[in-house]
Amino acid sequence: FENKTYNKFNDVNVVFKITNPENNNYLEKFVGLIDENSTISSIRFIYNSKKEIFDGQLLEVFIRGKKVLYQVIQGITKIETLEQKNETGYVVGEAIQLGVWIPEKGNLEKYGWVPFINSPVYIASPIPVPAIGENEYEIGKIPNSNYPVILKKDIALTHHTAILGVTGTGKSIFARNLIRQYLSDPNTKVICIDFTDEYNGKFSDLNPIKVIPEETAEQAFKDIDFIEKEVGKNYNKDNDATIAKRKQVAGYIHKSICDFLKNPETKLSIFELPDVSNTSGILEYTKYFFKLLFHIAKKDKSFGNRVCLVLEEAHTVIPEWNFAGIADKASQSLLNTIAQIALQGRKFNVGLLVIAQRTANVSKTVLTQCNTIISFQEFDKTSSDFLANYFGQGIADTLPNLKFRQAIAAGKGLKSNVPMIFEVPHIDEPEPVIAEVVEEVIDETEDK
Repeated sequence: FENKTYNKFNDVNVVFKITNPENNNYLEKFVGLIDENSTISSIRFIYNSKKEIFDGQLLEVFIRGKKVLYQVIQGITKIETLEQKNETGYVVGEAIQLGVWIPEKGNLEKYGWVPFINSPVYIASPIPVPAIGENEYEIGKIPNSNYPVILKKDIALTHHTAILGVTGTGKSIFARNLIRQYLSDPNTKVICIDFTDEYNGKFSDLNPIKVIPEETAEQAFKDIDFIEKEVGKNYNKDNDATIAKRKQVAGYIHKSICDFLKNPETKLSIFELPDVSNTSGILEYTKYFFKLLFHIAKKDKSFGNRVCLVLEEAHTVIPEWNFAGIADKASQSLLNTIAQIALQGRKFNVGLLVIAQRTANVSKTVLTQCNTIISFQEFDKTSSDFLANYFGQGIADTLPNLKFRQAIAAGKGLKSNVPMIFEVPHIDEPEPVIAEVVEEVIDETEDK
């Protein structure tokens, strides 16, 4: 009450009724009181409020005059025994520390101490909207608040990012929107490794091209087939004919990649494969592509571009060793090539955007090189155990409870490098241009 005296006696151990207290919003924000077993990294609080709170709710506690923010991750019911063996039930909430908001920097920084027992816990107050930097992008907000979650696009791209989550959680729309943000940079080129045939339609407004023209791809498969047959006849050894053919295949794939990277008019390309099965020919073709792309990045610096490689349905391109399929040797060789990009790509401005449903099926060699992880809803224990290494066990346990368009983010690419639950805004994608519909309209026009 602004240090005002409401009675003139201030006697100790006497309660005075205040007839006309000043209005404030503390009761509107009050959630509960700090309970025992709270630590620096997480608090426990006795929920004692009519205010509804949810998983992901942002709370604030004052510690030594600093407003420290916490995010709810769990609620537990308990029973307390009273006098004469009566019992009462109550709820204890758990929340992890996000830190202190630094307005000048527009991020959160960890605070190094624990609140006192019985300190009040409040729903977080709104903040002035922070400015978003030129190379930054707001991917969402902390639920029920206006605190932004900001991605540093340069670092997210070059230090590799993984977007995980089961179907129907908003993962794919979020990933495609992030690709559009990358493409807003004039010196960034994106190559999508797409088995789903979705990207041509979803990005039709950007006029994507095939990084390897169709005629070149068909010739490559014929030549690779020839090489495999000749090597098979020659006790798995190359001869002069196969060596010459390999150089030929490498030559026209190298030229196709260079044409795309040099062309200022094209920023987005699709690398399509004819089948999703791991046949040795397809894997060999894919390995040529990745190896030559990385060679161009090292030797020619991608002609002044940053390159983002999007691995959609990543388990088909970089499977875990026990999911590699029938062509294990060829699959391992491709995996090693991509792993080299994951390990060294940031030195040469080549980054990976790995999109997958489950961590269990995706190569951990590649996934562990992703310095930024954004995970939507996951149910399997393998994913939860793996992601606990990034997020911490407490927040990783909330993965099955995330709502549609909610995700957990952590890593170097975030402006606030602390794991947190955030909410993705509704994203309107441009309507895909369907070739058949266009042809119908043309036909109708000609008839008229």
